[in-house]
Amino acid sequence: MKMSHLANFLMMIVGGAVQEVSSAVRRKLRNVPQNQ
Repeated sequence: MKMSHLANFLMMIVGGAVQEVSSAVRRKLRNVPQNQ
């Protein structure tokens, strides 16, 4: 099954968004004190 260009483009966008969110969450968790 050949992926269409639109599906490939959407996967790229979703992958980038997931990376951005996960890096932001890691940064937030690192800045929050652990004793909360």
